[in-house]
Amino acid sequence: MMVLSAIPDIEITCTDFCECFDDNKAYLQGRLHQEQNPQVRRLIEQDMDMLDRAQAEMATARQFLFISRCKGMKADQVFQAVNRIEKVISEQGFEVRRMRKSDIKRFLAIYFDASMNGDQLPDTDGGQFFEVQSYEPED
Repeated sequence: MMVLSAIPDIEITCTDFCECFDDNKAYLQGRLHQEQNPQVRRLIEQDMDMLDRAQAEMATARQFLFISRCKGMKADQVFQAVNRIEKVISEQGFEVRRMRKSDIKRFLAIYFDASMNGDQLPDTDGGQFFEVQSYEPED
């Protein structure tokens, strides 16, 4: 509450810090029904148990983000605002760390349900489909 009263326009976002396991479990369940070899079935069951344990461990893994919009600010104003916000938040006992580019990409990928490996996604969508041709003027 102290953070919210000191910085009234700050936003707080909470996201799961883990990937959805449902697709993997559904795949393994399908494989289990198809598989005839008892040894492979036992391995698939072990994989399913491992996924269940991992999901249970990560069910409480949350990350909280304090978000401040800096629309219309100049670079030096943003820097000052971020420093002030960081100080206010840390004074209330929170561990504060500014997100790097890879952190932001990972957060957005989780938020939009795209991937856990968001930091490995390209910076621009579809760039791999363009062919860049160099233009050389004729003399």
